[in-house]
Amino acid sequence: MTQEKETPVTNSGLPAAVLLDMDGTSIDSEPLWIESEVKLAESFGREFDPAQGANFVGTSLLSTAEWFANWIPTDTDPKILERRLLQYVVDHFEGDRILYRPGFFELLDLCDRLGIPVGIVTSSHRDFLDKMLAAVGPERFAVSLAGNEVENQKPDPEPYRTAAQILGVAIEDCVVVEDSNSGVASAVASGAHAVGIPCMTQVKPQPGLTVLESLHQLDEAKLRELVA
Repeated sequence: MTQEKETPVTNSGLPAAVLLDMDGTSIDSEPLWIESEVKLAESFGREFDPAQGANFVGTSLLSTAEWFANWIPTDTDPKILERRLLQYVVDHFEGDRILYRPGFFELLDLCDRLGIPVGIVTSSHRDFLDKMLAAVGPERFAVSLAGNEVENQKPDPEPYRTAAQILGVAIEDCVVVEDSNSGVASAVASGAHAVGIPCMTQVKPQPGLTVLESLHQLDEAKLRELVA
């Protein structure tokens, strides 16, 4: 886990921090993950239906690898399959393969103008997270936390509570943005003001969750409304 820059002091009535999920929330990387799953299956002579990839959105990479180990089936260590899935995505995440979710950079600019620290909290490994940070600019994030840097991954609330702790702010004063039900469960359980913006899967409405259509809707008025 890293703290990339000194945390600014926020203005009254604004979130103490905005914590963003990565895959499907900040970047549109889910198709690339599904592509890696198809390639992994092909390497074992199996055909994987890309539509099934939606089942793994928001889950840990190791749990995905364990599913493949059982489905193929193979006695290959799931951790080796996990590494192969990750390496494929890292190797192909470049150039025009980097697709950002609508409104992502506008939200970063808004938070910078308002003095709100932004963090990235993902279930993906540090290898992939660092590649994304390098593409966007690591200086734009006050904290970054990868899935292999916490003991309990999403849907457990630990990732978001840990990020808030690193920043020295109360998670209850933070806005957390997610695209998957697993991530939403983590955000809600953490005590943050949870926002769900669907990408590949529908986000189920629930108490403590605000569902929006796009990051574009997270303007200054909405940020103030969420923490009011």
